Amino acid sequence: MTKMPVDLKARAEAVFAQQTTPQPAETDTLQARMARQRALREARDKAEAERAEIAREKARRAREQRAK
Repeated sequence: MTKMPVDLKARAEAVFAQQTTPQPAETDTLQARMARQRALREARDKAEAERAEIAREKARRAREQRAK
């Protein structure tokens, strides 16, 4: 392994340090991704609740038909 000149090593360390700290654009991207995932989860939960309500209503109507 060869030694890097000091200026290149310092430059590489500076680049690495910038990559480890989230930049504003990265933070915005992460927040947008989290918001999208939350919205998808909420939509999925809402759709599941609607399907359950439809199934309950269908079962209620079937019971009423059998009772007649």
